[in-house]
Amino acid sequence: MPDHAIQHSLKWKLWCMALVAALCTAILAGTTLYHSVDDFLQARQSARDIRLFATVFEAANLISAERGPANALMSADAAQRPRARAWLAQLRRQTDDRLHRLERDAFPPELLAAVHDRLDAGRRAVDGVAAQAAGTRRHEDLQAAIEAMFAAWDSYFRLIQWQATGLMRRDKELTAPLFKAMMLGNLREYAGRLGSYLIAPLAANEPIPLRNRIQGQITRGRLLELWALLRPSAEALPLDAEFRQLRRQAEARYFGDGLGLIDRLLAEAPASGGYSFDAVVFTDRYVATMKPLEALRERLLALTVREYEQREHRALQALAALGLTTLLSLCLLAGLVLAVQRRLFGPLLRAADAVVTLADGAPAVPRPRPGEAGEVRRLFNAMEMVSERLRERGRLTRELEQLALTDGLTGLLNRRALDELGERAAASPRRQDCPHLILLDIDHFKSINDGHGHPAGDQVLRELAELMRAQLRQDDHLGRYGGEEFAVLIEGYRLSEAALLARRLRRAIRHHRVRLGEAHILRISASIGVAGGPGLGWEQIVRRADEALYRAKAEGRDRVRIARGPLP
Repeated sequence: MPDHAIQHSLKWKLWCMALVAALCTAILAGTTLYHSVDDFLQARQSARDIRLFATVFEAANLISAERGPANALMSADAAQRPRARAWLAQLRRQTDDRLHRLERDAFPPELLAAVHDRLDAGRRAVDGVAAQAAGTRRHEDLQAAIEAMFAAWDSYFRLIQWQATGLMRRDKELTAPLFKAMMLGNLREYAGRLGSYLIAPLAANEPIPLRNRIQGQITRGRLLELWALLRPSAEALPLDAEFRQLRRQAEARYFGDGLGLIDRLLAEAPASGGYSFDAVVFTDRYVATMKPLEALRERLLALTVREYEQREHRALQALAALGLTTLLSLCLLAGLVLAVQRRLFGPLLRAADAVVTLADGAPAVPRPRPGEAGEVRRLFNAMEMVSERLRERGRLTRELEQLALTDGLTGLLNRRALDELGERAAASPRRQDCPHLILLDIDHFKSINDGHGHPAGDQVLRELAELMRAQLRQDDHLGRYGGEEFAVLIEGYRLSEAALLARRLRRAIRHHRVRLGEAHILRISASIGVAGGPGLGWEQIVRRADEALYRAKAEGRDRVRIARGPLP
Protein backbone atom coordinates (compact mmCIF):
# COMPACT_ATOMS: atom_id res chain seq x y z
CA MET A 1 0.00 0.00 0.00
CA PRO A 2 1.40 3.47 -0.91
CA ASP A 3 2.62 5.70 1.88
CA HIS A 4 -0.07 8.31 1.24
CA ALA A 5 -2.66 5.53 1.28
CA ILE A 6 -1.18 4.30 4.52
CA GLN A 7 -1.12 7.85 5.85
CA HIS A 8 -4.70 8.38 4.72
CA SER A 9 -5.69 5.11 6.33
CA LEU A 10 -3.82 6.07 9.50
CA LYS A 11 -5.45 9.48 9.55
CA TRP A 12 -8.85 7.90 9.12
CA LYS A 13 -8.13 5.41 11.84
CA LEU A 14 -6.73 8.14 14.06
CA TRP A 15 -9.83 10.25 13.68
CA CYS A 16 -12.06 7.25 14.10
CA MET A 17 -10.26 6.44 17.31
CA ALA A 18 -10.47 10.07 18.36
CA LEU A 19 -14.19 9.99 17.64
CA VAL A 20 -14.58 6.83 19.68
CA ALA A 21 -12.58 8.38 22.52
CA ALA A 22 -14.66 11.56 22.32
CA LEU A 23 -17.84 9.48 22.36
CA CYS A 24 -16.66 7.51 25.39
CA THR A 25 -15.68 10.73 27.11
CA ALA A 26 -19.06 12.25 26.24
CA ILE A 27 -20.85 9.16 27.58
CA LEU A 28 -18.86 9.17 30.79
CA ALA A 29 -19.22 12.92 31.16
CA GLY A 30 -22.91 12.78 30.26
CA THR A 31 -23.57 10.14 32.90
CA THR A 32 -21.72 12.18 35.48
CA LEU A 33 -23.45 15.35 34.30
CA TYR A 34 -26.82 13.62 34.61
CA HIS A 35 -26.15 12.79 38.26
CA SER A 36 -24.74 16.26 38.85
CA VAL A 37 -27.84 17.89 37.37
CA ASP A 38 -30.02 15.57 39.46
CA ASP A 39 -28.02 16.49 42.59
CA PHE A 40 -28.41 20.17 41.81
CA LEU A 41 -32.16 19.92 41.25
CA GLN A 42 -32.53 17.85 44.41
CA ALA A 43 -30.48 20.34 46.43
CA ARG A 44 -32.48 23.27 45.07
CA GLN A 45 -35.78 21.50 45.85
CA SER A 46 -34.57 20.59 49.34
CA ALA A 47 -33.57 24.21 50.00
CA ARG A 48 -37.02 25.38 48.88
CA ASP A 49 -38.69 22.71 51.01
CA ILE A 50 -36.77 23.58 54.15
CA ARG A 51 -37.50 27.30 53.65
CA LEU A 52 -41.21 26.52 53.29
CA PHE A 53 -41.06 24.29 56.34
CA ALA A 54 -39.49 27.13 58.33
CA THR A 55 -42.35 29.41 57.23
CA VAL A 56 -44.92 26.79 58.24
CA PHE A 57 -43.28 26.41 61.64
CA GLU A 58 -43.41 30.18 62.16
CA ALA A 59 -47.21 29.95 62.08
CA ALA A 60 -47.12 27.07 64.59
CA ASN A 61 -45.01 29.17 66.93
CA LEU A 62 -47.39 32.11 66.55
CA ILE A 63 -50.44 29.96 67.36
CA SER A 64 -48.62 28.68 70.41
CA ALA A 65 -47.50 32.18 71.40
CA GLU A 66 -51.06 33.49 71.05
CA ARG A 67 -51.97 31.69 74.27
CA GLY A 68 -49.73 33.99 76.32
CA PRO A 69 -51.63 37.25 75.67
CA ALA A 70 -54.91 35.29 75.54
CA ASN A 71 -54.29 33.98 79.06
CA ALA A 72 -53.29 37.46 80.17
CA LEU A 73 -56.43 39.03 78.67
CA MET A 74 -58.74 36.43 80.26
CA SER A 75 -57.09 37.04 83.64
CA ALA A 76 -56.66 40.83 83.41
CA ASP A 77 -58.52 43.42 85.40
CA ALA A 78 -59.75 46.69 83.90
CA ALA A 79 -56.35 48.37 84.20
CA GLN A 80 -54.40 45.47 82.68
CA ARG A 81 -56.86 44.74 79.87
CA PRO A 82 -55.80 47.36 77.22
CA ARG A 83 -52.18 46.18 77.18
CA ALA A 84 -53.18 42.49 77.01
CA ARG A 85 -55.74 43.18 74.25
CA ALA A 86 -53.19 45.09 72.13
CA TRP A 87 -50.63 42.32 72.61
CA LEU A 88 -53.16 39.66 71.58
CA ALA A 89 -54.37 41.65 68.56
CA GLN A 90 -50.80 42.02 67.28
CA LEU A 91 -50.11 38.27 67.53
CA ARG A 92 -53.44 37.40 65.90
CA ARG A 93 -52.61 39.62 62.93
CA GLN A 94 -49.23 37.95 62.56
CA THR A 95 -50.80 34.48 62.81
CA ASP A 96 -53.48 35.30 60.22
CA ASP A 97 -50.83 36.70 57.88
CA ARG A 98 -48.78 33.47 58.11
CA LEU A 99 -51.86 31.29 57.57
CA HIS A 100 -52.86 33.41 54.57
CA ARG A 101 -49.44 32.78 53.02
CA LEU A 102 -49.88 29.04 53.49
CA GLU A 103 -53.12 29.10 51.50
CA ARG A 104 -51.07 29.95 48.40
CA ASP A 105 -49.10 26.71 48.78
CA ALA A 106 -50.21 23.15 48.06
CA PHE A 107 -51.73 22.12 51.39
CA PRO A 108 -54.83 19.92 51.77
CA PRO A 109 -57.88 22.22 52.02
CA GLU A 110 -59.45 20.04 54.69
CA LEU A 111 -56.39 20.41 56.97
CA LEU A 112 -56.33 24.18 56.52
CA ALA A 113 -60.09 24.36 57.09
CA ALA A 114 -59.73 22.36 60.31
CA VAL A 115 -56.99 24.73 61.51
CA HIS A 116 -59.16 27.79 60.83
CA ASP A 117 -62.19 26.19 62.52
CA ARG A 118 -60.25 25.22 65.64
CA LEU A 119 -58.46 28.57 65.81
CA ASP A 120 -61.70 30.52 65.38
CA ALA A 121 -63.38 28.40 68.06
CA GLY A 122 -60.49 28.98 70.46
CA ARG A 123 -60.47 32.71 69.81
CA ARG A 124 -64.24 32.94 70.35
CA ALA A 125 -63.88 31.12 73.65
CA VAL A 126 -61.08 33.49 74.71
CA ASP A 127 -63.06 36.58 73.69
CA GLY A 128 -66.13 35.26 75.50
CA VAL A 129 -64.25 34.89 78.77
CA ALA A 130 -62.47 38.23 78.30
CA ALA A 131 -65.82 39.98 77.80
CA GLN A 132 -66.93 38.98 81.29
CA ALA A 133 -66.26 41.18 84.30
CA ALA A 134 -63.11 40.23 86.19
CA GLY A 135 -65.02 39.03 89.26
CA THR A 136 -67.54 36.91 87.35
CA ARG A 137 -65.24 34.76 85.25
CA ARG A 138 -65.67 31.08 85.99
CA HIS A 139 -62.70 28.74 86.35
CA GLU A 140 -64.40 26.22 84.05
CA ASP A 141 -64.91 28.76 81.24
CA LEU A 142 -61.31 29.94 81.40
CA GLN A 143 -59.98 26.36 81.40
CA ALA A 144 -62.24 25.49 78.44
CA ALA A 145 -60.90 28.46 76.46
CA ILE A 146 -57.30 27.43 77.18
CA GLU A 147 -58.00 23.87 76.02
CA ALA A 148 -59.71 25.19 72.88
CA MET A 149 -56.45 26.99 72.00
CA PHE A 150 -54.60 23.71 72.70
CA ALA A 151 -56.88 22.06 70.12
CA ALA A 152 -56.04 24.77 67.55
CA TRP A 153 -52.31 24.04 67.87
CA ASP A 154 -52.93 20.28 67.73
CA SER A 155 -54.90 20.74 64.50
CA TYR A 156 -52.10 22.82 62.99
CA PHE A 157 -49.48 20.27 64.05
CA ARG A 158 -51.27 17.67 61.90
CA LEU A 159 -50.59 19.95 58.92
CA ILE A 160 -46.91 20.13 59.93
CA GLN A 161 -46.77 16.33 60.13
CA TRP A 162 -48.39 16.06 56.68
CA GLN A 163 -45.82 18.43 55.17
CA ALA A 164 -42.88 16.79 56.98
CA THR A 165 -43.95 13.36 55.73
CA GLY A 166 -44.02 14.59 52.13
CA LEU A 167 -40.63 16.29 52.42
CA MET A 168 -38.98 13.21 53.93
CA ARG A 169 -40.39 11.02 51.17
CA ARG A 170 -38.79 13.28 48.55
CA ASP A 171 -35.45 13.58 50.33
CA LYS A 172 -34.44 11.12 53.04
CA GLU A 173 -31.65 13.45 54.15
CA LEU A 174 -34.29 15.92 55.38
CA THR A 175 -35.48 13.45 58.00
CA ALA A 176 -32.97 14.33 60.71
CA PRO A 177 -33.22 18.16 60.55
CA LEU A 178 -37.01 18.05 60.25
CA PHE A 179 -37.34 15.81 63.28
CA LYS A 180 -35.03 18.06 65.28
CA ALA A 181 -37.01 21.15 64.29
CA MET A 182 -40.29 19.43 65.20
CA MET A 183 -38.85 18.33 68.54
CA LEU A 184 -37.77 21.90 69.33
CA GLY A 185 -41.22 23.13 68.28
CA ASN A 186 -42.85 20.58 70.58
CA LEU A 187 -40.47 21.69 73.34
CA ARG A 188 -41.80 25.26 73.03
CA GLU A 189 -45.40 24.01 72.90
CA TYR A 190 -45.07 21.77 75.96
CA ALA A 191 -43.44 24.65 77.85
CA GLY A 192 -46.40 26.88 76.99
CA ARG A 193 -48.92 24.23 77.99
CA LEU A 194 -47.20 23.65 81.31
CA GLY A 195 -47.75 27.30 82.19
CA SER A 196 -51.32 27.31 80.86
CA TYR A 197 -52.35 24.54 83.26
CA LEU A 198 -51.85 27.07 86.10
CA ILE A 199 -53.62 30.07 84.54
CA ALA A 200 -57.23 29.18 85.40
CA PRO A 201 -56.68 28.43 89.12
CA LEU A 202 -54.26 31.36 89.36
CA ALA A 203 -56.81 33.75 87.82
CA ALA A 204 -59.55 32.44 90.14
CA ASN A 205 -57.16 32.38 93.14
CA GLU A 206 -58.12 28.74 93.73
CA PRO A 207 -56.12 25.61 94.49
CA ILE A 208 -54.69 23.90 91.43
CA PRO A 209 -57.00 20.96 90.52
CA LEU A 210 -55.63 17.44 90.64
CA ARG A 211 -56.26 17.02 86.91
CA ASN A 212 -54.15 20.09 86.12
CA ARG A 213 -51.38 18.87 88.41
CA ILE A 214 -51.33 15.45 86.73
CA GLN A 215 -51.34 16.96 83.22
CA GLY A 216 -48.60 19.34 84.30
CA GLN A 217 -46.41 16.50 85.57
CA ILE A 218 -46.91 14.54 82.33
CA THR A 219 -46.06 17.62 80.24
CA ARG A 220 -43.03 18.34 82.40
CA GLY A 221 -41.79 14.79 81.86
CA ARG A 222 -42.14 15.21 78.10
CA LEU A 223 -40.20 18.48 78.27
CA LEU A 224 -37.30 16.90 80.11
CA GLU A 225 -37.29 13.84 77.81
CA LEU A 226 -37.19 16.05 74.70
CA TRP A 227 -34.45 18.24 76.14
CA ALA A 228 -32.37 15.20 77.07
CA LEU A 229 -32.87 13.73 73.58
CA LEU A 230 -32.05 16.99 71.80
CA ARG A 231 -28.78 17.54 73.64
CA PRO A 232 -26.68 14.82 71.90
CA SER A 233 -28.41 15.21 68.54
CA ALA A 234 -27.92 18.98 68.56
CA GLU A 235 -24.22 18.57 69.25
CA ALA A 236 -23.91 16.55 66.03
CA LEU A 237 -25.01 19.54 63.92
CA PRO A 238 -22.60 22.09 62.42
CA LEU A 239 -23.54 24.64 65.06
CA ASP A 240 -22.22 28.12 65.55
CA ALA A 241 -21.40 30.05 68.70
CA GLU A 242 -24.81 31.73 68.70
CA PHE A 243 -26.65 28.39 68.84
CA ARG A 244 -24.49 27.16 71.70
CA GLN A 245 -25.10 30.43 73.55
CA LEU A 246 -28.87 30.09 73.01
CA ARG A 247 -28.77 26.54 74.34
CA ARG A 248 -27.03 27.72 77.50
CA GLN A 249 -29.60 30.51 77.85
CA ALA A 250 -32.45 28.00 77.47
CA GLU A 251 -30.88 25.78 80.12
CA ALA A 252 -30.62 28.70 82.55
CA ARG A 253 -33.70 30.77 81.69
CA TYR A 254 -36.37 28.16 81.09
CA PHE A 255 -35.18 24.97 82.77
CA GLY A 256 -33.91 27.07 85.65
CA ASP A 257 -36.06 30.20 86.04
CA GLY A 258 -39.19 29.05 84.16
CA LEU A 259 -39.59 25.68 85.88
CA GLY A 260 -38.64 27.34 89.16
CA LEU A 261 -41.55 29.74 88.67
CA ILE A 262 -43.88 26.76 88.08
CA ASP A 263 -42.60 25.00 91.23
CA ARG A 264 -43.10 28.15 93.26
CA LEU A 265 -46.78 28.40 92.27
CA LEU A 266 -47.39 24.69 92.87
CA ALA A 267 -46.07 25.07 96.42
CA GLU A 268 -48.30 28.05 97.28
CA ALA A 269 -51.78 27.64 98.82
CA PRO A 270 -54.42 30.29 97.98
CA ALA A 271 -56.43 29.40 101.09
CA SER A 272 -53.69 30.90 103.26
CA GLY A 273 -53.57 34.28 101.56
CA GLY A 274 -53.45 33.69 97.83
CA TYR A 275 -50.64 33.44 95.31
CA SER A 276 -47.72 35.83 95.45
CA PHE A 277 -48.64 37.34 92.05
CA ASP A 278 -51.58 37.33 89.65
CA ALA A 279 -52.03 35.53 86.34
CA VAL A 280 -51.00 38.53 84.21
CA VAL A 281 -47.70 38.95 86.04
CA PHE A 282 -47.10 35.20 85.88
CA THR A 283 -47.77 35.20 82.12
CA ASP A 284 -45.31 38.05 81.53
CA ARG A 285 -42.57 36.39 83.57
CA TYR A 286 -43.12 32.89 82.27
CA VAL A 287 -43.35 33.90 78.59
CA ALA A 288 -40.05 35.74 78.98
CA THR A 289 -38.35 32.53 80.15
CA MET A 290 -39.52 30.73 76.99
CA LYS A 291 -37.88 33.23 74.61
CA PRO A 292 -34.59 31.22 74.44
CA LEU A 293 -36.59 28.11 73.40
CA GLU A 294 -38.16 30.05 70.52
CA ALA A 295 -34.81 31.54 69.55
CA LEU A 296 -33.20 28.10 69.72
CA ARG A 297 -35.75 26.62 67.31
CA GLU A 298 -35.49 29.61 64.96
CA ARG A 299 -31.68 29.39 64.98
CA LEU A 300 -31.79 25.66 64.25
CA LEU A 301 -34.11 26.25 61.29
CA ALA A 302 -31.92 29.12 60.09
CA LEU A 303 -28.80 26.94 60.28
CA THR A 304 -30.61 24.13 58.46
CA VAL A 305 -31.82 26.50 55.73
CA ARG A 306 -28.30 27.91 55.38
CA GLU A 307 -26.83 24.41 55.15
CA TYR A 308 -29.21 23.38 52.37
CA GLU A 309 -28.70 26.65 50.51
CA GLN A 310 -24.96 26.02 50.68
CA ARG A 311 -25.58 22.51 49.34
CA GLU A 312 -27.52 24.03 46.45
CA HIS A 313 -24.70 26.48 45.78
CA ARG A 314 -22.07 23.73 45.95
CA ALA A 315 -24.13 21.50 43.63
CA LEU A 316 -24.43 24.36 41.11
CA GLN A 317 -20.69 24.99 41.32
CA ALA A 318 -19.99 21.27 40.84
CA LEU A 319 -22.32 21.17 37.84
CA ALA A 320 -20.65 24.20 36.23
CA ALA A 321 -17.17 22.82 36.96
CA LEU A 322 -18.09 19.43 35.52
CA GLY A 323 -19.56 20.96 32.38
CA LEU A 324 -16.48 23.13 31.89
CA THR A 325 -14.20 20.18 32.55
CA THR A 326 -16.08 18.08 30.01
CA LEU A 327 -15.83 20.82 27.40
CA LEU A 328 -12.13 21.31 28.08
CA SER A 329 -11.58 17.56 27.91
CA LEU A 330 -13.18 17.33 24.48
CA CYS A 331 -11.21 20.35 23.27
CA LEU A 332 -8.04 18.85 24.66
CA LEU A 333 -8.83 15.57 22.94
CA ALA A 334 -9.23 17.33 19.61
CA GLY A 335 -6.01 19.27 20.21
CA LEU A 336 -4.14 16.09 21.05
CA VAL A 337 -5.35 14.41 17.90
CA LEU A 338 -4.18 17.38 15.86
CA ALA A 339 -0.85 17.40 17.69
CA VAL A 340 -0.40 13.70 17.09
CA GLN A 341 -1.35 14.11 13.48
CA ARG A 342 1.08 16.93 13.01
CA ARG A 343 3.98 16.07 15.24
CA LEU A 344 3.67 12.48 16.42
CA PHE A 345 2.55 10.72 13.31
CA GLY A 346 5.36 8.21 13.69
CA PRO A 347 4.12 6.70 16.96
CA LEU A 348 0.54 6.93 15.67
CA LEU A 349 0.10 3.19 15.64
CA ARG A 350 1.17 2.93 19.22
CA ALA A 351 -1.22 5.74 20.07
CA ALA A 352 -3.95 4.04 18.05
CA ASP A 353 -3.34 0.83 19.95
CA ALA A 354 -3.58 2.75 23.17
CA VAL A 355 -6.85 4.34 22.07
CA VAL A 356 -8.22 0.97 21.01
CA THR A 357 -7.16 -0.47 24.31
CA LEU A 358 -8.82 2.43 26.08
CA ALA A 359 -11.95 1.98 24.01
CA ASP A 360 -12.06 -1.75 24.72
CA GLY A 361 -11.53 -1.32 28.46
CA ALA A 362 -13.53 1.77 29.29
CA PRO A 363 -13.61 2.56 33.03
CA ALA A 364 -16.74 1.96 35.00
CA VAL A 365 -19.10 4.82 35.79
CA PRO A 366 -18.66 5.97 39.42
CA ARG A 367 -21.49 4.92 41.52
CA PRO A 368 -23.07 7.47 43.85
CA ARG A 369 -22.34 7.11 47.48
CA PRO A 370 -25.09 5.48 49.45
CA GLY A 371 -27.27 7.75 51.60
CA GLU A 372 -26.72 8.17 55.32
CA ALA A 373 -28.97 5.20 56.05
CA GLY A 374 -27.10 4.29 59.20
CA GLU A 375 -27.71 7.69 60.83
CA VAL A 376 -31.36 7.68 59.77
CA ARG A 377 -31.85 4.22 61.25
CA ARG A 378 -30.25 5.36 64.49
CA LEU A 379 -32.53 8.42 64.64
CA PHE A 380 -35.67 6.32 64.09
CA ASN A 381 -34.48 3.90 66.73
CA ALA A 382 -34.02 6.84 69.10
CA MET A 383 -37.51 8.20 68.35
CA GLU A 384 -39.00 4.76 68.81
CA MET A 385 -37.26 4.56 72.17
CA VAL A 386 -38.70 7.98 73.19
CA SER A 387 -42.16 6.93 72.00
CA GLU A 388 -41.90 3.68 73.94
CA ARG A 389 -40.84 5.57 77.05
CA LEU A 390 -43.74 8.02 76.70
CA ARG A 391 -46.17 5.13 76.21
CA GLU A 392 -44.72 3.43 79.27
CA ARG A 393 -44.95 6.67 81.25
CA GLY A 394 -48.57 7.13 80.19
CA ARG A 395 -49.40 3.54 81.08
CA LEU A 396 -47.84 3.85 84.54
CA THR A 397 -49.62 7.16 85.12
CA ARG A 398 -52.96 5.65 84.16
CA GLU A 399 -52.34 2.67 86.41
CA LEU A 400 -51.46 4.95 89.34
CA GLU A 401 -54.58 7.04 88.75
CA GLN A 402 -56.65 3.89 88.49
CA LEU A 403 -55.27 2.50 91.74
CA ALA A 404 -55.48 5.78 93.63
CA LEU A 405 -58.86 7.13 92.55
CA THR A 406 -61.13 4.37 91.25
CA ASP A 407 -62.86 1.24 92.42
CA GLY A 408 -61.55 -1.87 90.69
CA LEU A 409 -64.91 -3.66 90.36
CA THR A 410 -67.18 -0.89 89.08
CA GLY A 411 -64.71 1.57 87.63
CA LEU A 412 -66.29 4.34 89.75
CA LEU A 413 -64.50 6.75 92.03
CA ASN A 414 -63.49 5.25 95.36
CA ARG A 415 -64.18 6.72 98.77
CA ARG A 416 -60.85 8.50 98.96
CA ALA A 417 -61.46 10.32 95.68
CA LEU A 418 -65.01 11.30 96.67
CA ASP A 419 -63.85 12.58 100.05
CA GLU A 420 -61.18 14.74 98.38
CA LEU A 421 -63.74 16.19 95.95
CA GLY A 422 -66.27 16.73 98.72
CA GLU A 423 -63.82 18.46 101.06
CA ARG A 424 -62.70 20.76 98.27
CA ALA A 425 -66.28 21.66 97.33
CA ALA A 426 -67.31 22.20 100.97
CA ALA A 427 -64.31 24.48 101.53
CA SER A 428 -65.00 26.57 98.41
CA PRO A 429 -66.21 30.13 99.09
CA ARG A 430 -68.46 30.05 96.03
CA ARG A 431 -72.07 29.26 96.78
CA GLN A 432 -72.54 27.37 93.51
CA ASP A 433 -69.92 24.85 94.69
CA CYS A 434 -72.00 23.94 97.78
CA PRO A 435 -72.04 20.10 97.79
CA HIS A 436 -74.91 17.66 98.44
CA LEU A 437 -74.37 13.98 99.10
CA ILE A 438 -76.67 11.10 98.20
CA LEU A 439 -75.77 7.89 100.05
CA LEU A 440 -77.34 4.75 98.61
CA ASP A 441 -77.29 1.24 100.08
CA ILE A 442 -78.61 -1.88 98.27
CA ASP A 443 -81.29 -3.57 100.34
CA HIS A 444 -80.68 -7.16 101.44
CA PHE A 445 -77.42 -7.35 99.49
CA LYS A 446 -76.06 -10.03 101.80
CA SER A 447 -78.91 -12.34 100.82
CA ILE A 448 -77.90 -11.93 97.16
CA ASN A 449 -74.35 -13.00 97.91
CA ASP A 450 -75.54 -15.86 100.16
CA GLY A 451 -78.24 -17.06 97.77
CA HIS A 452 -76.59 -16.61 94.40
CA GLY A 453 -72.89 -16.29 95.13
CA HIS A 454 -70.44 -13.42 95.13
CA PRO A 455 -70.18 -13.29 91.29
CA ALA A 456 -73.89 -12.49 91.21
CA GLY A 457 -73.33 -9.78 93.82
CA ASP A 458 -70.52 -8.32 91.72
CA GLN A 459 -72.81 -8.29 88.68
CA VAL A 460 -75.47 -6.41 90.67
CA LEU A 461 -72.91 -3.80 91.74
CA ARG A 462 -71.66 -3.30 88.17
CA GLU A 463 -75.14 -3.02 86.66
CA LEU A 464 -76.26 -0.64 89.39
CA ALA A 465 -73.19 1.52 88.75
CA GLU A 466 -74.02 1.76 85.02
CA LEU A 467 -77.69 2.44 85.77
CA MET A 468 -76.93 5.33 88.11
CA ARG A 469 -74.28 6.78 85.82
CA ALA A 470 -76.90 7.09 83.09
CA GLN A 471 -79.15 9.15 85.41
CA LEU A 472 -76.54 11.74 86.36
CA ARG A 473 -75.12 14.85 84.76
CA GLN A 474 -71.64 14.86 83.33
CA ASP A 475 -70.40 17.06 86.20
CA ASP A 476 -71.87 14.84 88.94
CA HIS A 477 -69.52 12.48 90.77
CA LEU A 478 -70.53 8.86 91.33
CA GLY A 479 -68.53 6.51 93.50
CA ARG A 480 -68.57 3.28 95.43
CA TYR A 481 -68.45 4.27 99.10
CA GLY A 482 -68.39 0.81 100.69
CA GLY A 483 -69.25 -2.82 100.03
CA GLU A 484 -72.80 -2.32 98.69
CA GLU A 485 -72.93 1.42 99.36
CA PHE A 486 -72.74 4.05 96.63
CA ALA A 487 -72.43 7.82 96.89
CA VAL A 488 -73.35 10.66 94.54
CA LEU A 489 -71.64 14.03 95.06
CA ILE A 490 -73.42 16.85 93.28
CA GLU A 491 -72.83 20.60 93.11
CA GLY A 492 -75.08 23.40 91.91
CA TYR A 493 -78.23 21.84 93.39
CA ARG A 494 -80.59 22.86 96.17
CA LEU A 495 -81.49 20.25 98.78
CA SER A 496 -84.94 19.80 97.25
CA GLU A 497 -83.42 19.16 93.82
CA ALA A 498 -80.99 16.66 95.33
CA ALA A 499 -83.95 14.87 96.90
CA LEU A 500 -85.72 14.71 93.51
CA LEU A 501 -82.59 13.18 91.97
CA ALA A 502 -82.42 10.64 94.81
CA ARG A 503 -86.04 9.62 94.22
CA ARG A 504 -85.38 9.27 90.51
CA LEU A 505 -82.44 6.99 91.26
CA ARG A 506 -84.59 4.92 93.66
CA ARG A 507 -87.30 4.45 91.01
CA ALA A 508 -84.76 3.52 88.33
CA ILE A 509 -83.22 0.90 90.65
CA ARG A 510 -86.63 -0.45 91.66
CA HIS A 511 -87.65 -0.98 88.03
CA HIS A 512 -84.33 -2.50 86.99
CA ARG A 513 -84.03 -6.26 86.63
CA VAL A 514 -80.75 -8.13 86.96
CA ARG A 515 -80.64 -11.27 84.85
CA LEU A 516 -78.48 -14.06 86.29
CA GLY A 517 -77.90 -16.49 83.48
CA GLU A 518 -81.11 -17.60 81.78
CA ALA A 519 -83.10 -18.81 84.80
CA HIS A 520 -82.95 -16.12 87.47
CA ILE A 521 -84.03 -12.49 87.45
CA LEU A 522 -83.36 -10.35 90.52
CA ARG A 523 -85.34 -7.36 91.66
CA ILE A 524 -83.37 -4.95 93.73
CA SER A 525 -84.14 -1.86 95.76
CA ALA A 526 -82.11 0.68 97.63
CA SER A 527 -82.36 2.86 100.71
CA ILE A 528 -81.14 6.39 100.22
CA GLY A 529 -80.08 9.23 102.50
CA VAL A 530 -79.63 12.83 101.31
CA ALA A 531 -77.77 15.66 103.03
CA GLY A 532 -75.99 18.89 102.19
CA GLY A 533 -76.29 22.61 102.03
CA PRO A 534 -74.33 25.77 102.81
CA GLY A 535 -72.47 26.07 106.05
CA LEU A 536 -71.79 22.34 106.44
CA GLY A 537 -68.38 20.77 106.47
CA TRP A 538 -67.81 17.61 104.50
CA GLU A 539 -67.69 15.38 107.58
CA GLN A 540 -71.01 16.85 108.74
CA ILE A 541 -72.58 16.22 105.34
CA VAL A 542 -71.38 12.60 105.35
CA ARG A 543 -72.64 12.03 108.90
CA ARG A 544 -76.07 13.56 108.22
CA ALA A 545 -76.45 11.60 104.97
CA ASP A 546 -75.50 8.41 106.78
CA GLU A 547 -78.07 9.13 109.52
CA ALA A 548 -80.75 9.75 106.87
CA LEU A 549 -79.78 6.45 105.19
CA TYR A 550 -80.08 4.66 108.53
CA ARG A 551 -83.58 6.11 108.99
CA ALA A 552 -84.56 4.92 105.52
CA LYS A 553 -83.48 1.39 106.40
CA ALA A 554 -85.11 1.51 109.83
CA GLU A 555 -88.42 2.66 108.34
CA GLY A 556 -88.68 -0.27 105.95
CA ARG A 557 -86.03 0.23 103.22
CA ASP A 558 -86.66 1.15 99.55
CA ARG A 559 -87.17 4.79 100.38
CA VAL A 560 -85.45 8.18 100.47
CA ARG A 561 -84.88 10.15 103.64
CA ILE A 562 -83.52 13.69 103.79
CA ALA A 563 -81.40 15.20 106.55
CA ARG A 564 -83.10 18.44 107.57
CA GLY A 565 -83.01 20.78 110.51
CA PRO A 566 -80.25 22.68 112.31
CA LEU A 567 -76.77 21.40 112.82
CA PRO A 568 -76.36 19.01 115.74
